[in-house]
Amino acid sequence: MEATEEARQKRNYEERQKRLEKQYETNFYALDTKTTGAEKNHPIQVAVILYENGRPTERYNQYFMPTVKIGQRAKMVHGLTKKELKKKQAKEWTKGASELLTHFLTEQPDLPIVSHSVDKLYNYVLKPAYERVGNLA
Repeated sequence: MEATEEARQKRNYEERQKRLEKQYETNFYALDTKTTGAEKNHPIQVAVILYENGRPTERYNQYFMPTVKIGQRAKMVHGLTKKELKKKQAKEWTKGASELLTHFLTEQPDLPIVSHSVDKLYNYVLKPAYERVGNLA
């Protein structure tokens, strides 16, 4: 009887695994940002992972040195300071940086972008990036 119970448990496990794999056959971009949080909100980190068939296949992660002060509340949330950003060799948020991000996101333009704080992401990162390269998001 134990062998039958083990076989049943194994079948159940395999069926669950197949359902999970099918559930995550989706391709999408996962995007996360960190910003200065000040009135003139600037991106200080943009990270994107391309998931294909539920597995991460490509990554984009860049730190940016803001030209405005990082708000105290933002520092408490993400812990990034200008000193930390300098250690991480943060670059300026330029047209070139925008081109890299928009190119990465348009490699597969029909894929959804999954993120939190979408309004902040759109207004302070995606829209300015696409505008810099002459494209509206």
